[in-house]
Amino acid sequence: MNAPAPAPTEPLAFVDAVARRSKVDVGEVTAILTRHGVVATPSPPPARHLRVKAIAFDGTKSIQGATKDFKFEWDVDDGGLYGIVSADNFAGKTTLIQVVLWALRGTPKKLADTSKAWIRNVDVSFLADRRTIRVVFACDEAGVRGQVCVGAGEEQQAHGFDDEEQFKRVMQEVMLEALGLEPIPTSRQLRDGRTIPYEDGWAAYTGAFLADADSDAIIGEHVGGTDLTQRLLQVFIGLPWARTLFQARARLNVLTSDAQQRKRKLSVLGGKSLTEVEDELQKVQQEIADEGLRDAAIAQLLEAQRIYDDLAVRVRAGRDEANAANDAAQEAQGWRINAERALLALEEENAAAAFFGRLSPKCCPRCAASIPKSRVEQESRDRSCSVCKEVAPEPDANAVDAEVRLAKQRVADVKALEADAKRFATKLAATQHTLRAQFLEAGKVLQALSVRGTAADLRNLEFRRERLEGMLEVARAVLNADLSDTDELAVLTGAKEEAEQRIAATAAAVLARANAEVTRIVQRLGMTDVESVSIKRNANVALRKGGADATFGGLSPGEQLRLRIATVVALVRSAAEHQTGRHPGLLLIDSPKREEVADSNLADMLEELKALAKETPGLQMFVALSDKASVFGDLSPSRVLVAGPGEKLW
Repeated sequence: MNAPAPAPTEPLAFVDAVARRSKVDVGEVTAILTRHGVVATPSPPPARHLRVKAIAFDGTKSIQGATKDFKFEWDVDDGGLYGIVSADNFAGKTTLIQVVLWALRGTPKKLADTSKAWIRNVDVSFLADRRTIRVVFACDEAGVRGQVCVGAGEEQQAHGFDDEEQFKRVMQEVMLEALGLEPIPTSRQLRDGRTIPYEDGWAAYTGAFLADADSDAIIGEHVGGTDLTQRLLQVFIGLPWARTLFQARARLNVLTSDAQQRKRKLSVLGGKSLTEVEDELQKVQQEIADEGLRDAAIAQLLEAQRIYDDLAVRVRAGRDEANAANDAAQEAQGWRINAERALLALEEENAAAAFFGRLSPKCCPRCAASIPKSRVEQESRDRSCSVCKEVAPEPDANAVDAEVRLAKQRVADVKALEADAKRFATKLAATQHTLRAQFLEAGKVLQALSVRGTAADLRNLEFRRERLEGMLEVARAVLNADLSDTDELAVLTGAKEEAEQRIAATAAAVLARANAEVTRIVQRLGMTDVESVSIKRNANVALRKGGADATFGGLSPGEQLRLRIATVVALVRSAAEHQTGRHPGLLLIDSPKREEVADSNLADMLEELKALAKETPGLQMFVALSDKASVFGDLSPSRVLVAGPGEKLW
């Protein structure tokens, strides 16, 4: 008889472990994890280094109406420490840091509006792993446009962009690929309560490259209300299975939110079971099927509706006819007024002709010269005017009388037409009034039938049937979706729990090593009273300092800055020595003196940073501050950019 096979002492493959947890077939587990983008990542790839090679930009300053062109260039193609120092504030130190971040991120981080308005062209080169990445762009009021060139020679690839959104997308694609990083999966809750999958991309990673006064997190920009800081920390520390955990947790949050949304929809059942609602719907349908009730209600309602609709049509037609009759009466009135005016004008013309014909002028009305008697006598013989000698026609009395009679007849005709039009309009108005009264009464009858008796009963039953059918449709859709999601929820839950367990198994050793390194470095940076630093997976920081417990938030701004610097340096050193950290090694430190770092402490800190930079392969640091150049000690002048009193860096 064969002895039973010994139980495996090594961990199962991730898919098999999830299948065991979820009690789902391995094939189905594989399909579900693939569908939701959950990938086993037991060993994160080693860090790829990033450093700045060259910084150049130009433009035109405008101060108090005076303009001045400027051009800045700086070759920094090496690792280690670089200093940016000025005797005065506002000499352009922060702008240098922000221009590097602008080129690196594809969008400005905290570049001052004035500086951004002055800059017209930017040309910054980076070395990502062993690949040169040159970012060249022009900028003006219309936006940015340029290209990102990857590699050199015949193998160089150029990626163009015409606006800031394209710029950000290009930098995300290029930098994540060049540094072997991936977007960090998470989820986000919308205002309507739904949860959607989301990924923090390249811009989130770049938050770990800057150390200044504006961050309240041990790494990255802000703690805020999200878990971005702890996700960045776990990625940069290089915890195995961290990405798998982020993927499983994000998809599980989305699926759980969808299930909760569906369960909220079940509230439409009002606490009843699905069977109870189905029985109630069946009873309502049976009542509606009653022929006598249905026929009586339908007959009453249809007849009332028919009368109402018929009167509505007649009221609209009567209104149109009444309006047309009123228009016709108005038009007839206008004709009568015009005829009366014509008659009056004719009578006045005849009267004037008779009046002036009886006049006997004695002199010229213009020059007052006397009219000879002979002209007066001739006028009486042949009707030639004694003034102007023109022959005046003899008026035809019969024609004048006929014209007057015709005008009077026309007046009489239009008066009769006007009277007929007004009578017709009055009649139609009365008819319309009667129709409208009947229409309103029919509406009252229809309303009364709708709210009483069999009609109301039928309508209420129809409403109840529609409501119950809607409730059942929603409930069945929810139940069907829940049944289909059961395996997926079990698998994603199993994947999340398995990844958490595997992280926990390795995190203690990785974090202990990182914490010891951070403690050593922060002591070298001047915090000699720090006994221990403990950074948790959730990015919380606990310290033993001066014999007492302390937290990151309880440190002074200067101490927080030094702890952030120590953390980044420790991550880079861990990547070099243990192949676990994934921080690319670029660190930009802006204005450490502003963080309450005393001059003596600052000099000591810079000396230690210089030593750490030499000791740590792949580390490149830029420190910008207001001080004398001597603060950087014996650092090579080629590595220190200096602006004396009254001078600007660019």
